Amino acid sequence: MALIRLYPSALPGAPIREQQVTGMTLDAWLRECSQSYRRYDADHHPLIAAVNDRLVPPAQWGEVWLGADTTVELRPQAAGGSATLIAAVVAAVVSAAAALMLTPSLPSQRNSSTKGSKLLEVSAEGNQVRLGDLIPDIAGRVKANPDYIAATRRYFIEPKKQALDMLLCVGLGEYDIQPDDIKIGATPVTSLGTSVDLSVFGPGEDVTGHVAHQNWYNAPEVGPSTSGSGLRLKSSRDLQKTWTGTHTFDGTSITTPEGPPDSWAVGTQLTIELPIDFDVTGGGTEPNVFHGSFAHFEPEVGAIIYIHQPGDESGTGLRVTSYTPGSPDQMTLEDGLTNEPISDWSPGSYNRVIRRPNYADPRALHVIESIDSGGVTVRYEIDGTPVSNWAGFPVVTTSSALVEVDDQEYTGIWSSIFLACPEGETTDTLEFDLYAPQGLGHIDGSDVDRVQRTVEFRYREQGTTTWTTVSRTVEGATRDQLGWTFRESIPAMTPEVQMRRVSAESNATDDMDRLEWYGLRSRHPHATSYPGVTVIALTITGSDTIASQTENQVAAWVTRKLPLRENGAWTSPQPTRSPAAYAMHVAKAVGYTDDKLHLSEFERLADLWESRGDTYNAMHRDDSTVKEVINAALRVGFAELTIDRGRIRPVRDEPRGNLPLHGYSAQTMIGSLGRQTSMPKPDDNDGIDVTYIDEGTWTEATVPCRLQGDQGIRTKKVKFDAAMTRTQAWRLGMRERARLEYRRTRFQFQTELAGLNSSYMSRCAIATDVPGYGQSAWVMVARLDEQAGTVTLEVSEEFDWVDGASHVIAWREPNGKLTSPFPAQPGATPFEVVATTTQVPTVRDDMEPPFVHFGTTENWSWQALVKEISPEGNQVSISAVIDDPRVYDHDDAVPP
Repeated sequence: MALIRLYPSALPGAPIREQQVTGMTLDAWLRECSQSYRRYDADHHPLIAAVNDRLVPPAQWGEVWLGADTTVELRPQAAGGSATLIAAVVAAVVSAAAALMLTPSLPSQRNSSTKGSKLLEVSAEGNQVRLGDLIPDIAGRVKANPDYIAATRRYFIEPKKQALDMLLCVGLGEYDIQPDDIKIGATPVTSLGTSVDLSVFGPGEDVTGHVAHQNWYNAPEVGPSTSGSGLRLKSSRDLQKTWTGTHTFDGTSITTPEGPPDSWAVGTQLTIELPIDFDVTGGGTEPNVFHGSFAHFEPEVGAIIYIHQPGDESGTGLRVTSYTPGSPDQMTLEDGLTNEPISDWSPGSYNRVIRRPNYADPRALHVIESIDSGGVTVRYEIDGTPVSNWAGFPVVTTSSALVEVDDQEYTGIWSSIFLACPEGETTDTLEFDLYAPQGLGHIDGSDVDRVQRTVEFRYREQGTTTWTTVSRTVEGATRDQLGWTFRESIPAMTPEVQMRRVSAESNATDDMDRLEWYGLRSRHPHATSYPGVTVIALTITGSDTIASQTENQVAAWVTRKLPLRENGAWTSPQPTRSPAAYAMHVAKAVGYTDDKLHLSEFERLADLWESRGDTYNAMHRDDSTVKEVINAALRVGFAELTIDRGRIRPVRDEPRGNLPLHGYSAQTMIGSLGRQTSMPKPDDNDGIDVTYIDEGTWTEATVPCRLQGDQGIRTKKVKFDAAMTRTQAWRLGMRERARLEYRRTRFQFQTELAGLNSSYMSRCAIATDVPGYGQSAWVMVARLDEQAGTVTLEVSEEFDWVDGASHVIAWREPNGKLTSPFPAQPGATPFEVVATTTQVPTVRDDMEPPFVHFGTTENWSWQALVKEISPEGNQVSISAVIDDPRVYDHDDAVPP
């Protein structure tokens, strides 16, 4: 995970907050933490960011991925913004970061690939959604954070008890999984008793016996946010009260250049005071007659109206005594209290607000029917009933109108409309969750009185206008957090849904009345089994507290079960950590049959690795080739994959005794022998540092590997994406260090087809013309003296005999192999050698004569390991490296 540190200033000092984050960019994290972040210009941002000690400009924050090994330091700019602004930004980020850590962290349903990721993602603590990625293939025993194969389902089974269903994929194949080895966080599930309902299903087994098999879609818009654990169910009290600006009224529409407040929505109830022009006649002994456009407030006889300046509601109500629509409309009024006709207006022209009150009975209100960026359309309601055939407003453009949210009776407002299932799919079952984060009730001294609250949930087919509404009532008398889950069966459809609380949230300090829409789910068809993979299903039940961080913290220590070779036959799948078993499994998985595997060599190495304690524990989830995966397994046992006559054969770099398998000399070489020795240089590596996964702690560890005299100043870094012991890692590192130190001489030469006798890493003897080293020659005649137990060889070259030294001679046999070196003495002539053996080389006229290697016991030939064989036509190129036994000195040692 990335580490984010927040500092109070640009000066040196300790951070005021640290937080671990993963799975998003720095820009995305800041946007989640602070709504005000969106308002800042990227080129003049009040924050500065250093990523791994490198300053990164705001324009690049969208490219900074918060992954493993990333450290981000955020500080306010020393200049370019007011101190208040800087403090506000830092405070917003810090407070939001704290809020994030206190709310449930739902796993993201991302549809992205992680191909090319590391074999073992030690830093990826937590279960992941990996849509489109490869299913992991596990070798040996690993700590797995199984991947989701179905969305989690979090729901309340009681107001104070929540459950979480999880269906997780361990990996391809079968595994040995013990209940004690499955943990939630650091707690074994076995210690949680009945709080966890756990089942493990092997490949292809029926999973329908566990409730977690169901396939639920969690609507991403409903759930945890930076301001709470769910979407707060708001009321009209929470809306921006007034819509300011120059309004244009025309029928049912109201517009301004700036548009309505962002918080307003369909269903918002409004109080509108529109000044209109009208004329007054009469007066004195006769009632006043009012002439103008009055239809917009429905002036029916007996209705109470008010006439006043905008915002000034003083005065008494006036009752309509007569109304005659026309051009203009005419009406007469009387005092609403005394019933006396209104006659005290002076004749003339006026501009006043005339309206029916929003607080009398019946109440007159305007309700938003549609809204966009430019304005709204409204309907007129009297006592909650829409006025049919309402004439609408006269055409008026004015800056004196008052348009604001009705404050006489606050009510719940509908949430945004959300799609409850994926686009293009249908469902017949919905679930929605209601959450009281502060508890529910009224505080009365030391007691908490019970209260009830009603919410309405409605749904409709996507694209239609007819809603079906259901009501649910909850109650509580506690400060404890409460939650409720409701299930609704509906006709199969692609549903759009909304929710609201019926009554407004109380703002009294002695009321606990906040309700949040915590979750929305739809159920869809599910699989009954998962062929080829092992699945873990579990339901986690929590009580006493609602908040939880467990849904992505399930880990399991699992051991792969694979067929083994015993007594020349395959066993049933067994738990194993054998590199050989996994390598053979991979080969057979892609179609190799037993006759294409060098089974005897795999069996030999399996026994050897078991005796040494060499294991292979890894998780493959990238797009590596078969060869790369097999070599990764064999590498931990000093081996490599080769193809030997059409069969996969593991070749281990190991001591091969004192005898070379084949010999090469001037008699078999085409051209000269190339020999190159790399001399020590000042910039050579003087140590190896091996990074590996500690199989006990499942964290990365490093072990230093040094030969005597190494100072460790210019170390080579070697990494194994596998879990192992410190001893195994150290042995692998010491082998590499010794290889670099002692295998400094390489040979290159060409032969005719004789070079095909060798194979990769086979040992060979190489004769050279360097003085002091072995010589070679053809054998012309061979005579056996059985009584003396010797063979006299006539050779084509005169050999150099070193005074006081013992000498040996070896020759090539008809099958191409080299004999062991035999003690040798000078013969009767300079071209004769007497070998102490009764084995006679084959010298015949119908075949090429054998050749010999001759020299002192210590230097009769170069001992080398074949590294490359490249045939081309009738010629074979061979590359070999010196075989120095010191390379193997630490194979069985233990680290200091």
